[in-house]
Formats: sequence, C-alpha cells, structure tokens
Amino acid sequence: MDLAILRLVQRIIDQGTGQHDQQVVIRTALLMLGISLLSTLVAIGNNIVREHIHQTLIVQIFGKEIPRGRVAPMWDLHQFSSNRSQYAQ
Repeated sequence: MDLAILRLVQRIIDQGTGQHDQQVVIRTALLMLGISLLSTLVAIGNNIVREHIHQTLIVQIFGKEIPRGRVAPMWDLHQFSSNRSQYAQ
C-alpha cells in the first residue's frame, strides 16, 4: 500500500498540478485518504489477531493465561509454568 501512495503522489504531480486539473488532485487525494484508512484498519486487525494468537499460545504452553496489561518477560515466565510444558522450570 505504501507504493500505491507514491504512485498516487506521482499522479497528482503529473496529471493534477502539471495539467492544472483540480479534479484529479481532489479525487487522488480522496483515494489516498481511503488507502490510509484501510491500512490503519488492517494494522488494528493485525494487532487484535496477534494478541489473540499470543494469549492462545501462552495458555497452550503454560496452562495459564497472562492477565491483560501484564508484561511477562522471558525470565519471569517460570511462574506460569505447568507440568504440561516441556519448557517448565
């Protein structure tokens, strides 16, 4: 999507300002705004899915869920260990 923005900027320069066509500038700017909003929604969705997968893996490996908002550094994961994990200390 980042490359699309570069091509659209090129379109604004070449067709919009180069030929003094204000409609091309407006349509292209709105298209760029739409692409940016879509990119933002994809990033938010990616973070939601990543968090869900992360929590699922923690439960599968250690048998306990890490409370939301709690950062569990690797050296502190022993408190979440269980007999089900081959990595338990």
